[in-house]
Amino acid sequence: MIFSSLFSLLFSFLMVLGYSFSKTHSFQFFDSYKSFISFCVISLIAFGIMYAVLSRMSVPKESELSKNCRKVGHPFFSAWVLIIVAWIPYYALFAPGLGFYDSLWQLSQFYGYTSYNSQHPVLATLVIGVLFSIGKPLGANSQFFIYTSIQVLLVSAVLAFIAWFVYQRLLVAEGEEGINRVFCLWCVLVGFSALNPLFPLYSLSVLKDVPYAAAIAVMTVLLVEVIGDKKVINERTFVVLFSCAFMVMSVFRNEGLIIAIACAALVSFVQAKDKKKLYTFLSVGLVGIVAVASLMSSALINPQKGSRIEMLTIPVQQISREVRDNPSSFTADEKKKLNEMLVDDALWSDLGAKYSPELVDPVKVLFRKDFSLRAFLKVWGRHLVIHPDTYLSATFSGTFGFFYPCRASIGQGSVYDSFQWMNSQTVSGWKQYMGVPDEELYPTYLGETENLREKFLQSFAKLYKIPVVNLIVKPGTYFWIGCLAICLACFKRNYKLLIAMVPCVLVFCVCLLSPVNESARYALPLVFSAPVLLIIPACMPFNRLENGSGK
Repeated sequence: MIFSSLFSLLFSFLMVLGYSFSKTHSFQFFDSYKSFISFCVISLIAFGIMYAVLSRMSVPKESELSKNCRKVGHPFFSAWVLIIVAWIPYYALFAPGLGFYDSLWQLSQFYGYTSYNSQHPVLATLVIGVLFSIGKPLGANSQFFIYTSIQVLLVSAVLAFIAWFVYQRLLVAEGEEGINRVFCLWCVLVGFSALNPLFPLYSLSVLKDVPYAAAIAVMTVLLVEVIGDKKVINERTFVVLFSCAFMVMSVFRNEGLIIAIACAALVSFVQAKDKKKLYTFLSVGLVGIVAVASLMSSALINPQKGSRIEMLTIPVQQISREVRDNPSSFTADEKKKLNEMLVDDALWSDLGAKYSPELVDPVKVLFRKDFSLRAFLKVWGRHLVIHPDTYLSATFSGTFGFFYPCRASIGQGSVYDSFQWMNSQTVSGWKQYMGVPDEELYPTYLGETENLREKFLQSFAKLYKIPVVNLIVKPGTYFWIGCLAICLACFKRNYKLLIAMVPCVLVFCVCLLSPVNESARYALPLVFSAPVLLIIPACMPFNRLENGSGK
């Protein structure tokens, strides 16, 4: 009852908060307590019923795992094939693949059209560029086809691996009834992977976030594996998967190395005593490889430093909203300092004029790359004290989409944003800005499927307006799946499972610092990992303590 009460209160608060900011970008709906109280009562009843149901979804203990019961024939390969077959319609529509502004910029750096920039990981740029070079002699279509085909195979394999892992972990000696239940859960996971449009659409996109998300999911599974009493992954496979996931996480996102080190520390800490040294040395070695590779690539390429403004997404939004809402609170000296931080043709008042509640890019581009961080923080700190409510409004306006999944409109960072690539005029503008020749780095699509693509895009836009159905493409949905998984683990006293949730918690924190509200690609690791995090604690037995002992 305690967990359902706490969960319902959190749910009620964040849902009312999200609704308020989705409508007004302010705390307007908190002026009346009726909505909050109503949400609390309804959600308390709903979650009480849900906990009563889920608390009975337990299977026998892991020690009762059977090696003799009938199993699904080839659960990994069966899942892999089913997922790929389900994605064929997407491949037919969007082959040889989709691009993105970020990936086009990275490729323009690799091919020398623009200078390298550390805003995107240099190693990731090199990896993507090398894979694209394989098909370069055959043209842009081959470049995209080879890259996306490799990515589709890898992502579908990761999803099949997750389904296989859950199947093996929950396979029990419970007769036909137990086998059927485990088989149904396997089918649910395979169906989720096959039918969720986020997976095929992003797998067909040249985007550094996709391999990163897959690696996070693999690392999450490995953490679930290492804290279990009964192992289903042999030691050699575990080491290979751990090393690959660590490297991909470290290479494809700037913050990935930090999360990878945190995961490695957890894996080493939880391991048995005789294996702690092995994984400690392995982790140190992997960090060393990434560090040496990064230093060597930086020394050879000498990339430009990314603007420090990339680290100040929330403060920039806060000061911009302050300029818009309270311009009279700025002193002449502060106005002068802000003007000095901005590019030549911009004034401090432009911060307020171009402020967009859910997107930092319009104001981010106004700042010089070498502006004074100390001067900025001094101005920012003073106005934090004067108008903290304005700062809170700016913060929630840019983050509510990561915990509120019920907005019917298409957000700035939705997966629909990927379809900008299908607008040749938009891509032409990007290429012109980056100095990419018109005939380079853009594939041709089948004319026979053009009408089908148009119908698909129209239907996909309508999906966002269909209640309940649209939850599958909303980042906020997977935040709540993660929260529910945490509550279930605590409710059943399986506290070790909380260790496996650390990567997703860190990813969610990074999402809150992202420049785009409700960005599906930033939340993609949560989409990959959420199902296994929910099913494992829901199906595991209670870990009750008797007479104060651990028996």
